Amino acid sequence: MHGLRLFAALFAAVFTTTAASAQVAYFSFLHNSPDPALEVVDLYVTQNSNTTKFEDIPFQTGINLESALIFGGFPVEFVLAPPTSASPDDGILRKTFNPGEDLAYVVVAQGLTTTEGYVANPDGKSVAADMVLKQIGDAPTDPSKTGVYVLHGSTDLERFDVYVKGVGAALATGLSFGDVTANMSAINRADIQLNLTKANDASKILASFSVNLTSLGSDVVLLVPSGFYVPGDNNGSTDSLALLAVLDNGTAARIPAISGSQTARVQLVHNASDPKLTLVDVWVNGTKSINRWTYRTATPFQDLPSGIPLNVAVTAANSASPSNPLYTTTIPSLRPGRTYHIIATGVSESGFAENPGKIDTSFRLVVLDDALERSPESGKSAVRIGHFATDAPTVNARNTTLGVVATGLKYLDVTPYRLFEPAVDTIWVINATEEKIIKGYIVDLRGTERAALFLASGFVNPAANKNGSPFKMILVEPSGTVRSNLIEVDSVTSSVNDYLQSMLAVGPNPASSDVTVRFDAPAAGSNVEIVDLNGTVVASMPLGTEGAGSLPVTGLSAGMYTVRVLDARGVPVVERPIIITR
Repeated sequence: MHGLRLFAALFAAVFTTTAASAQVAYFSFLHNSPDPALEVVDLYVTQNSNTTKFEDIPFQTGINLESALIFGGFPVEFVLAPPTSASPDDGILRKTFNPGEDLAYVVVAQGLTTTEGYVANPDGKSVAADMVLKQIGDAPTDPSKTGVYVLHGSTDLERFDVYVKGVGAALATGLSFGDVTANMSAINRADIQLNLTKANDASKILASFSVNLTSLGSDVVLLVPSGFYVPGDNNGSTDSLALLAVLDNGTAARIPAISGSQTARVQLVHNASDPKLTLVDVWVNGTKSINRWTYRTATPFQDLPSGIPLNVAVTAANSASPSNPLYTTTIPSLRPGRTYHIIATGVSESGFAENPGKIDTSFRLVVLDDALERSPESGKSAVRIGHFATDAPTVNARNTTLGVVATGLKYLDVTPYRLFEPAVDTIWVINATEEKIIKGYIVDLRGTERAALFLASGFVNPAANKNGSPFKMILVEPSGTVRSNLIEVDSVTSSVNDYLQSMLAVGPNPASSDVTVRFDAPAAGSNVEIVDLNGTVVASMPLGTEGAGSLPVTGLSAGMYTVRVLDARGVPVVERPIIITR
């Protein structure tokens, strides 16, 4: 960072008396703002009424400011202006710094002039356009080492740690946007892989970069993650995440992320009802990803490469290679840090019933963005409803509590997530044309921050579809659990309470000493209590994971009572009368 020392010393010798008695400060500048309004900028550096202009500096470019001859001990103003500027008065961003004598600095311009259309910083940091000053220390005394600093310069990238692959100790920890390591780290001058990992979780790599410290040829390097973690979410930007290495001479080398090092969260759901596809293997980019994938099963959410196309082949089960696929496709690049469902649906050949809406039912993988692994609202369960039954008509869905939750769903349609009370309730599937109930499904949506997929599956007319599986709705959990045997009810006279009553056993009745309670659908935090005719709770106990227990009633007077099961919120779920005798 000290390449201008000799030039500055010579220049200072013939400068003014005041300036000649001072020591210079050594500056370089990095343009790291991805804002289109600052794509190219002019930079004005003013000290002691002397102004130097640096013209047309593109985004992700570093320059040496030696020609400005900045002295330590005096304030210096930096002004960013449009490339058409005529003077510092045209500036759109300005900052004054107070450098020390004989010290080296990098000024980094970063952030955004507006937040409209941009993702909020995941750690709540301000992303407003700014210029930050980083003092750079002397080079390591060991010539086999390179001095390294790290500055977090990506507005939508979460807090991270930094590791050199193969080295146990972190190079930096807990950096969020705008943070920079205070101390320089001396690392071997070699070709290294630098991993940015989720803070406090080294197993979760956010991005990796191949950094050849030997070829960079710099004694000290400031490394700056630049661009956007998810470019498309930020005003449609194409500035994908890269690493900028600011060198001794002030220039910046741009290092792209290693292909496939960034990941997205993905859950794959097998909902293709074609009997020929009941059991298959799945290959991703030539590697077997799922062995013996069974119809109506799902993977847990897992990390898959993002930023690169995914070549997917579906083969017969137990295949040795993807060379003889039943189906192939290329899934466009998933976006880093995003969460997806990928649903297998459709049929692989002719001989199946035509879709009522003439929609193509050939086998495919449907990619759904904005999947949830947990509810976005505490105390609510989030459910997304999808129509993936090839021969089913257009349907509506309604819920006892919320009313209509989906209308006009055709094959391949999916709703946004809807928030439900965490309870056991019925979701009714209705023929949208005939306004006739097809079936009701009793769904247990209890839990903390629960999220699930509720999917139409199978064939309405199995006989016309090679005797494939009959139509039903299935519930897919983020864990990969698929609940394909939901209780079905045929009319509005069938109630959730009837179902819950069938889950509750109380005995003996009448009772004189102990009452045994068993509830076959317990949830975490459930309780059971006995209530007298005045509504007073006279006995209670937690209902454990086994859903069973005994309550002593020897101290109660003879008479009529109610045994009541409550959920974790204290809301009654189901109750039954009991008689105590003496």
